[in-house]
Amino acid sequence: MRNTGEFRSAAFARARKALRSFLLVASVLSVGGCQWFLANTGLSSVVVRSQTIQLAWDSVDSPIADQPSSVDHHRVYYRSHGSLEWRFLHATRDARPATTIGEWELGYGSYEFAVQEVYRNGRRSELHASSDYAAWPPGGWYVIWQEP
Repeated sequence: MRNTGEFRSAAFARARKALRSFLLVASVLSVGGCQWFLANTGLSSVVVRSQTIQLAWDSVDSPIADQPSSVDHHRVYYRSHGSLEWRFLHATRDARPATTIGEWELGYGSYEFAVQEVYRNGRRSELHASSDYAAWPPGGWYVIWQEP
C-alpha cells in the first residue's frame, strides 16, 4: 500500500499529464485584423495590427481524489519570439480562461505567450505555451504585433 505522499505525487502527475491538452488561441479584439500564415512545419506566425490582443484557452479543471484542484486564477507569461526566458505579464482576476493584452504593456514586436493554472491549494501547473506543438493551430504559433 502506498503512503499518502506517494499517492498525492501520482495524482498530481496524472493531473499534469491531463493539462498537456491545454490549448492557446489568439484573436484580435479591435479593428485591424489578424492573418494566419500557416507553414508546413514549425510555428505559425500570427500578424496582428491592433492595439489589443485577446488570448483565450481551454482550461482543464478535473477534480482528483484527495487533491483540491479547482483553478483559482491563471498567470500569463510572454517572451520575445525565439527567446528562452519567460517573463510574467499578469494574473487573471479569476478562473476565466481569457485575458486582454494591450500594446502599452509589451510594445510592438514578436512574442510567444504561455499560461499557467494556479489552483486553490496553491499549486501551479506547468507553463502551456503558444509554441507548444499541442497548441492550436497544430505546431504552435507566435504573434508578430505591428502598429495599426
